[in-house]
Amino acid sequence: MTDHTEAEDTPIAHYHRPDGVTCSLVETSPRAASWLSPRAASWLHIFHRASGIPLTSCYPVLAKLPGRVGLQRVYMLDLTRITGAERARLIAHIVKTFNVPAHQVEEDLDAAGCPILATDVTVAIPMRLLT
Repeated sequence: MTDHTEAEDTPIAHYHRPDGVTCSLVETSPRAASWLSPRAASWLHIFHRASGIPLTSCYPVLAKLPGRVGLQRVYMLDLTRITGAERARLIAHIVKTFNVPAHQVEEDLDAAGCPILATDVTVAIPMRLLT
């Protein structure tokens, strides 16, 4: 077991609301990602970066996910704002992880989007919204 003493948070996604407020999705540094979430390394592999991953909203939604009981709180990846290469790596990762044909993954992404479990991330909200 590795001790972790760093408390840095690095934004990995930003959502700019129409009213000008920016919400950030944060996770600890890529070096610490392995002890925080088994999925963090996968996200870093897919996007080749730890910041600027687009979300459709800074608010979580409830979703029924395969292999999980009940509704799960998730943030949705903004698929319209990722590159073709990122989409290809995302599809390849889902195919490998869940043993689903690529054409089915593409159809499901287009129909339902790509959820990010809320338990894997923290959303930072500007302090001015709390006053």
